[in-house]
Amino acid sequence: MFGRRRRVSSDIGLYVGAHTTVEGKVFSTKGTINIAGSFNGDIVSQDLVIITEEGKVQGTIKAKELHVFGKVNGIVEVENELIIGMNGLVEGEASYGSLHVEEGGQIKGKMAPRSKESSTEKSAKQPKKGNKDNKNKK
Repeated sequence: MFGRRRRVSSDIGLYVGAHTTVEGKVFSTKGTINIAGSFNGDIVSQDLVIITEEGKVQGTIKAKELHVFGKVNGIVEVENELIIGMNGLVEGEASYGSLHVEEGGQIKGKMAPRSKESSTEKSAKQPKKGNKDNKNKK
């Protein structure tokens, strides 16, 4: 039982309580960010970000995965899955790997899947440049 609790606590990177307002920037490489209060600013996470039903975020969120049950207003960039729960609201601009909106969830603004082609095109162009240089050498 102790090992189980320990594992859960190590997965929490940041928790903003229901009666708390935080302003600023958060950078997290590991652990879930859970917003149950208000957050004004930028959140950058290489893990999961959860906005609870009471949670409100005004700003930019860049995350591997985002679950919105409260309100987000701003710019959202999600590498993998963006889930909007039945009381969730995302207002602004969002890009995502995949999108799941539960009945009652709301989207207001510009939404688009992430473009994976741009990174593929960049990788494809690099060898071509190398080939041109090799052709010019005699």
